[in-house]
Amino acid sequence: MHDRGMTQDPTARVPDLDESLVTEFMTRFGLTSAPMHLKYENRGYDDNQCHLSFKHCAIENGGRRVHGWALWGFDSMLIGEHHSVWENPNRQLIDVTPPKFGADSILFIRDDAADLVEMQGVYAMWSDRTTIPDIPFAFQGNPHNEPHWGLLPDNANIVQFCQKFGIKPSDMLTDERFASNLLSPPPCKLGSVNKKIPYRVAGTARVRQNASFSVSSLMASVAISGSQGA
Repeated sequence: MHDRGMTQDPTARVPDLDESLVTEFMTRFGLTSAPMHLKYENRGYDDNQCHLSFKHCAIENGGRRVHGWALWGFDSMLIGEHHSVWENPNRQLIDVTPPKFGADSILFIRDDAADLVEMQGVYAMWSDRTTIPDIPFAFQGNPHNEPHWGLLPDNANIVQFCQKFGIKPSDMLTDERFASNLLSPPPCKLGSVNKKIPYRVAGTARVRQNASFSVSSLMASVAISGSQGA
């Protein structure tokens, strides 16, 4: 999901592929796919609701939706937002939602283990991830104790997007028709969360099928996510 309030933040940058912080991020969260820069291709989607946009793109044009992480650099740290891109019928990965911060590309790390699931009426979304010591997760710009947060399918932004493109909120969820093969990389360790992050990056979505989480923890974040989309 994109935080409109930071789209012109001059301190944000697209990391280099060989940057040491990228390796640090991948090691911390057990990611094994090679990072890549993806150029933006305009297909008429807004700069939010990436998961629904790419599902719609795959439904309309063939191919699959691929989950992963979009990495952004801030001084000496990286923030990873869960992000979806389109794998076209020729197996090329393409980003069709406008990148944040005025960029024309993103650094993307594919993660086929990521999936979006529903748990007792709540969509289990994954928090942002960071390279900040002792702060592995963030939600709405603040340290977060959980690797996930909850989103209700009747969220106003989601409903509005679905009405515009003729799809359903449940199309956000991962299904076998439009998903990559699901793998299970090693789980990451939760760090102690006791510091304040000095900037705001909105939470985005990611969940693994074998993840352990509770409805109560999801509902706790639903209460503060408000009208936020994904």
